[in-house]
Amino acid sequence: MRVADHADDLRQHGADAVIVLPVSRDLLSMGPEEFFDSVVVDQLQARGMVEGPDFRFGRDRAGDTAMLKALCSSSGIELTVIAEITETSAMISSSRIRKQISSGDVSGAAQLLGRAPFVSGTVVRGDGRGRDLGYPTANLQIPDVLIPPDGVYAGRTLIDERVVSVAISVGSNPTFDTQERRIECHLIDFDGDLYDQSLQVEWVDRIRGLSRFKSVQELKQAIAQDVETCRRIVK
Repeated sequence: MRVADHADDLRQHGADAVIVLPVSRDLLSMGPEEFFDSVVVDQLQARGMVEGPDFRFGRDRAGDTAMLKALCSSSGIELTVIAEITETSAMISSSRIRKQISSGDVSGAAQLLGRAPFVSGTVVRGDGRGRDLGYPTANLQIPDVLIPPDGVYAGRTLIDERVVSVAISVGSNPTFDTQERRIECHLIDFDGDLYDQSLQVEWVDRIRGLSRFKSVQELKQAIAQDVETCRRIVK
């Protein structure tokens, strides 16, 4: 997800405003006390804070919730530390979710998030090979965010308030010796021009890894099977 996507998500859940601190060398070099005084007190003028039990802050992650509690108490800032949320006896955390996405377990990540992870980007022109194969694709510029490893995934998107199943290929195309890493989305049972438009696609489940096929016909047969698998998975 991009920063803008996180901000939109927070607003949808009731945040009145979202402030994003630009990451800089100076910011990363601040110790916990300096970060608290400069950012929380001086810049944000915070009156209250809400953090998780494993919250760390400051250079080398030296600050923890105990230190934060003391700093907030001395500054007259109310601090609420929320209880951890667990699943299968393990705490749900952003690092755990990132690990699942990095391994391709997008359905597991969705279970922890409470919704499917997604990628959004601008649809750009590709080489037209998908259309020649009978499966046109909307090609997304790969954003500077965490995306699953190379492979074929079942997904979904929303077009004109209609849920559309999507077969997503991430990576190069080994059958045609393509080296460029891409996100190619075949919108099932959709016919329309999406060039230069923003498209948000949810990752629902991993279908298979990428393979080099001996012929174009074998590739077409595999894509046809992928599409049918997507139809079964995506509701």
